[in-house]
Amino acid sequence: MTLCKHSNASGFTLIELMVVIVIVGIASAALSLSMRSDPAQLLREDAARLQLVLAAAQSEAQIMGRPILWQADEQGYRFVHWQSGKVIKDDLLNPREWRAAPVTVHLSPMDRLIFNAEWIEDPMRIQLSDGTHHLLVERNAAGRIFLP
Repeated sequence: MTLCKHSNASGFTLIELMVVIVIVGIASAALSLSMRSDPAQLLREDAARLQLVLAAAQSEAQIMGRPILWQADEQGYRFVHWQSGKVIKDDLLNPREWRAAPVTVHLSPMDRLIFNAEWIEDPMRIQLSDGTHHLLVERNAAGRIFLP
């Protein structure tokens, strides 16, 4: 004669439920930490976009053989034909607003940024500030524009 115990109980044990609760707690804590807002995110996006459009302006000046002036204020920036003084309006070089406005712009070592037809340019540093955070966009002597 064999004794066989069959249990009709179904469900989870207390240990299994506690393990699941701990895993859910760790996952939700990790998610909430990763979703913290980044106060400098808009300024970082402005700097990345500026890097791209400055490179486009430099290429345009080299290809067309005409100097282009970059002008900026606290609300945004624009590109201007150096000789005519007219604002350039095309897909790449349209006037743009800062997303992190107001943004303070400081150029060094010069007080203005002109793109020429030359392939070798003077090094340039543009500091962007939203009052709390500061980011740099630089141009080296070879004309490469980058975020350090």
